[in-house]
Amino acid sequence: MKHKLISTLLIATILLGNVVPVYAAEDEKTEIASEDETTAEADEGLSIDEDGVVSDVYFEEESVFESAGKASERVKNLPEGDGLEGQLFDVMNIPSSEENNCQVTIKADMPDNFDANIFVQLKNYDTGNIYQYTLYAINSFTERGYIPDGEYRVIECSVYDDINSTFPMNIPEDFTLKYGEVKTLTVGLRDEAAAVEAIAERLHQEAEEGTKDLSEFTVSDFDVTFTGTGSGKMAVTGTQSQAMTIVAKIKEGGLPGDATVDISLDDGMTFNMTDVKIPYSGMVKLSGTGLTLVFETSKKSVLGELKYGVFDAGDTFRCVVHDPTTGVTYGGEYKGNTRLELVDEDPDVSIYDQMTAYNIPKVVVKVIKGGAPGEAVVQYSLDGDTFSDEMIVPESASWPINETSLTLNFYTKVGQIHFNTDDEYTVEPFKEDKKSFIGILLTISALFAAGAMAVWYYFKKQIISQGVYQIHEYVPVKTNNSTKNTEDKPRKDKKKKKR
Repeated sequence: MKHKLISTLLIATILLGNVVPVYAAEDEKTEIASEDETTAEADEGLSIDEDGVVSDVYFEEESVFESAGKASERVKNLPEGDGLEGQLFDVMNIPSSEENNCQVTIKADMPDNFDANIFVQLKNYDTGNIYQYTLYAINSFTERGYIPDGEYRVIECSVYDDINSTFPMNIPEDFTLKYGEVKTLTVGLRDEAAAVEAIAERLHQEAEEGTKDLSEFTVSDFDVTFTGTGSGKMAVTGTQSQAMTIVAKIKEGGLPGDATVDISLDDGMTFNMTDVKIPYSGMVKLSGTGLTLVFETSKKSVLGELKYGVFDAGDTFRCVVHDPTTGVTYGGEYKGNTRLELVDEDPDVSIYDQMTAYNIPKVVVKVIKGGAPGEAVVQYSLDGDTFSDEMIVPESASWPINETSLTLNFYTKVGQIHFNTDDEYTVEPFKEDKKSFIGILLTISALFAAGAMAVWYYFKKQIISQGVYQIHEYVPVKTNNSTKNTEDKPRKDKKKKKR
């Protein structure tokens, strides 16, 4: 029994010697590791001096992620005072206090166009607690936090989602914080030149994937005007829920994925959305409006090299979106590709509003004689009943309506403008009457409910009961000033006897 106990103690002693010397107190250390064990630990990346103090040995050939990984493994064996298990804390959630009396700011010196976030973990020797900093690109890779005083080691310093170690980071040396101390740590890339090259390659690839040929641009559902020097385009797609005037102003130029934009829905008076980063897809949804802005750039080959269009700072896109409950309908009976449109001197005004203001209920254009502009003869009406004298269509294929700011304009997207005899074109304003529409729905619902009740009542009457009934004549009989039903008894006429 004694031999077994001694063997167990020897094995435990050897295992403890292979871990790390244990601190009995802050300044008091117990020498456990032998000279051979010290050599073995050094081979694994640790160095133990004569006093039993642990220090790190980093190998130049390994990546920072390998070094950080080994540091994470080694830190598990570092002393944890008072037997407390280490916990993970996010410094963003730690307020300044008597315990958390030191202010530590960590900054990352990163190259241009680097947009990934970085996390740094500090471990306290005395408690084993780990304090995590997240350095966000949007905050210029700077994070400030409050932590307790004590001895610290940086056990992790990495780029989020960098599974291939494309951007390895340097790990700062261990440090000590005195009560109330303010300290700043600076981290950076291990190989900045390689990182810059990787960023340039990524930008080129994303630019190629995020751009289109000129013929592939999204067709806008609304007219968009542009002022500026860039070659990017913007389309507005969707079905509007209200009237608005959209102004999108490029704040920081570049390709989708890098460029930013400020957006206004009241013609630039106030910008509801600012510093919006244009995603690689180019699509920015306008919440609550039913519309989406689509930003796109072109690509073309110049002397065998791809050149990309970009957005320039100051580029401005403007789009007037009218009230969806009002508008005009173009119709008629005509052949060919020639179409009629009603335009105003002010391109931003609603044609519906103008027709209403000028009291024009309907525009009708009849072709009396076919032909090209300068030959065709037409008549037009502003009420659908009274027509003008016959007139030759001007060579411009458009003419103003007297005493208004409106113009009748004919156009075609295919071929030449041509009129056919007996063609007729119409323009009519419309306005949705939501109350009438709701009233119609209520009426239909009421009729449906009444019909359902009638059908139910009809079929209910057709149901025959399984019971058998006999019908008897009811004959009331007065007895002792009361009325009784004789039911099955035959009726007999009797005279009352006098007592």
